[in-house]
Amino acid sequence: MFYALNKNNLLLDQLPNTAKSVAYSVRKLRKGYTGYAIRVRRSGGGSGAGSPEGDVAFDGNGVVSAGSVITITKAGGGYSVGNTTTFSTFYGASTSYNVFVTIWYDQSGNGNNAAQTTGSAQPQIVSSGVLLQENGMATLEFSGAHASENLTLGTGINLTSGTLFGVCKVVSASSTVGIADNGTYSYNLNTYNNTGYLGVTQYGSADAPGTLAYTTSLNTYSWSKSSANTYVELNSRTASSTASLNIPVAVGQVYGNAISGSTLRISEFLVMAYTSTAMRTAVFENQKLDFATP
Repeated sequence: MFYALNKNNLLLDQLPNTAKSVAYSVRKLRKGYTGYAIRVRRSGGGSGAGSPEGDVAFDGNGVVSAGSVITITKAGGGYSVGNTTTFSTFYGASTSYNVFVTIWYDQSGNGNNAAQTTGSAQPQIVSSGVLLQENGMATLEFSGAHASENLTLGTGINLTSGTLFGVCKVVSASSTVGIADNGTYSYNLNTYNNTGYLGVTQYGSADAPGTLAYTTSLNTYSWSKSSANTYVELNSRTASSTASLNIPVAVGQVYGNAISGSTLRISEFLVMAYTSTAMRTAVFENQKLDFATP
């Protein structure tokens, strides 16, 4: 578990090369990654403000922040393609600008970006000139209804043995708050029908027991499927739910809700080949260092 002990060790550099399927985060996860964190779209600000878009880089501390540099990819609001500025200048703290995420870039090396071209279906990262944050880290806010707000993977993932990690916060839950599924409701890491517990649902078929009480602060979650069991784990692997269910880790989209009125914030989302108990513990500890989760 050496890689959990030093927050300066980037997470993906310390995991097996064969383990990584997709990796989305508001922090840099791999030293060799030279791409952007997210692509965003600005809206609001009154007449003439335009709707420019741009790619947001990690700042000098390896995170998305007000000081991150944004490179314009779509002109508008006085910006031309190729212009650069700070993220805070782009979203304008003194204005009513809102900013939405159009692409969450995959840092795994597989190029499997999660994207959304429909404006009303894009998660938000800036609200009225304020960068959305949890524990000092930027976060993406998903709200509304499942089918209307999500980031869809370029290539869906279906692992009969695999692990999903998420760093998320339940802001409000009118019913089930989903974190991910395969795009057709079939598999869903969720808040277990608003019972206050975390679970996995195979839609219309079976459930992994929801015995882990999540909090309303930022939490770390994992969902693993080994050859024999489904594991649902929470916050430094302090406890787990286990069931002999044939629920693969099937992911077609990242979202933060299942029912209208639910809202969830997601700061990190990873899917990889099945990881051992010791490795899952270490990943949680690594996330805890940066995201200040329980």
